[in-house]
Amino acid sequence: MTRRAYVYFVVTFIIGVLLGGLGFYTFAWNSGRWRRHWNEELALRNMQKRLDLSPQQVEQLRAIWDEGIKENRDLSNQMRPQYEAIHRRVDDLTRKILTPEQVEKFNQFLLQRQRPRPRDR
Repeated sequence: MTRRAYVYFVVTFIIGVLLGGLGFYTFAWNSGRWRRHWNEELALRNMQKRLDLSPQQVEQLRAIWDEGIKENRDLSNQMRPQYEAIHRRVDDLTRKILTPEQVEKFNQFLLQRQRPRPRDR
């Protein structure tokens, strides 16, 4: 082979690796697998720098956020039974239109869906 053919091969390989990496990164980011979870300390430091907050304002902001997080968690816990009831009802209605073989596959699907994913742990 000529030297030019080797260069084309290497360039094509590098472009393929770059495009594959970009595609993988895009998928991982858009699917939520690479997003960081909420970090209150990091967010407070960021707000402190951007807004030039005093230490007293940082503590007040921390108290406001803590109260908001608590309210959000309480509301989520209060609404969870209603969401679960809706899911159960939809699952039961779905089972009614399926064949027995499909019901078995559907139940397996639901079991897999309920397993915690790495990002949820």
